[in-house]
Amino acid sequence: MANTKSVMVLVRDKIVYIDLGEILKQGRLSIDDIKGNTVYKAEIADSHYEVIILDQPRGKYWVNITSDSLKTKKSFHIK
Repeated sequence: MANTKSVMVLVRDKIVYIDLGEILKQGRLSIDDIKGNTVYKAEIADSHYEVIILDQPRGKYWVNITSDSLKTKKSFHIK
């Protein structure tokens, strides 16, 4: 059964810092643009944070994080 928890997302100069709030044993992280195109995808293992450099234009993006222990969707805006 999946739970929903808070995730901190910080964006600075096209660098995305994601604090998952807990260590995920195994999961998936993806970032989609407003049109639904995936611009970043990665597997997460034994981690509680991710640092991502996006080579994308400014705009609205969705961060999708899925695992057995965590399931959440957060939006953020790159300025």
